[in-house]
Amino acid sequence: MRNSNGPACVHHPEIGGVAQCVTCHEVLCSGCSTRIRGRNLCARCVAAQLASAPSEQDRPAGPLLQLAVGLGAVGAFGGLVAVFLGLLAAAHGLG
Repeated sequence: MRNSNGPACVHHPEIGGVAQCVTCHEVLCSGCSTRIRGRNLCARCVAAQLASAPSEQDRPAGPLLQLAVGLGAVGAFGGLVAVFLGLLAAAHGLG
């Protein structure tokens, strides 16, 4: 449906469209358009982008966290070596 000002909003035919979704190209009124990073999107396309975005759990760990985990593993290995050497020294001292 068209109004006197041009294409109407796909969801509100009585209201003129002011934007077009950059993904699905539907004409939208100001109430139906969501502007994200300078791009107009409809609610359906916003939801689809949010559903496909990686969650915090899916994102790779940052470099500081990777470093901390690596240092923790090295420290744990060093502790095991120290215990083994201590047991070896104790066994050598007994026999």
